[in-house]
Amino acid sequence: QVSTQSTGFCKQKMMKRAPSSLFYHRNINNYSSKPLNQFRTFTSQKKPDLDLIVTATGPDRVGCTLSVLKVINRFDGNVHSGRMTKLGGSFCIMMLVNIKSEDHDSLLSDLKGVEGMDISVHKTEKNTSTKTLQKQRVLKLSGADHPGILHSICEFFYKEGINIDDMFTTTTLAPFSGQPLFQLETVISLPVNVTNAHLENQIKKLSDSLGADIWIESNTK
Repeated sequence: QVSTQSTGFCKQKMMKRAPSSLFYHRNINNYSSKPLNQFRTFTSQKKPDLDLIVTATGPDRVGCTLSVLKVINRFDGNVHSGRMTKLGGSFCIMMLVNIKSEDHDSLLSDLKGVEGMDISVHKTEKNTSTKTLQKQRVLKLSGADHPGILHSICEFFYKEGINIDDMFTTTTLAPFSGQPLFQLETVISLPVNVTNAHLENQIKKLSDSLGADIWIESNTK
C-alpha cells in the first residue's frame, strides 16, 4: 500500500514492500498504478543473445535518434551503452544493442528503411578482458590546435602499447588570444610493465613536442 501527498509533485511518504507479483509503478502525472506484468519481460521467452554495434549518421534534425530507437524497440532490443553527438551539421549515433539472434536480419532490414540516416550494424563479442591485467588512467590534453596533433597522440599510444578505451575531443577558442584550442580527454589502459616514472618521462617529452599541457589522473569511474 502506498500513501502519497500532492505538493506540486507526488511525494512518497510510506511504502510497504509487496510481493513481486504485486509490484506497482506509480505514474506521477495521473497517479495511476500499472502492474509490473504489463511491461515487456523475457522470463517466458527467448532472451536476447546477440550484441550489435549500431551506428547511424544523418543531417541533424529533431527526432533522428527516436527514428532509430523506434526500430530497435520494435524488436525488444536493449541499448546497453552509446554515444550521440553533433559533428558539423550531422548527428552521429553509436550504440551497443542486445537483441535475439533470430531478429538480426529483420532488424537490419528495418533500420535500412529509416529515412535520412546512413545506418550500419556490426556483430560484436562480449567484452571478456580483465581490468586486472592493465592499469587504467585518464589522460587530458589542452594546447594550440594544429593539423596532426591527434595523430601524434595516437602514435605515442601505439609505441607505448597503450590501449584507448574511450576518447573525447573538442576545439574551442582560447579566452584571450581567440586562437583555436584543442582539448582531449581519454581513458587509456596501460601495460602492466609500464612504471609511473617511465610514463611521466614520456608524457613530458610528448608535451614538449606538441607545445601542449598534458596531465594524467587515476580513473575513478
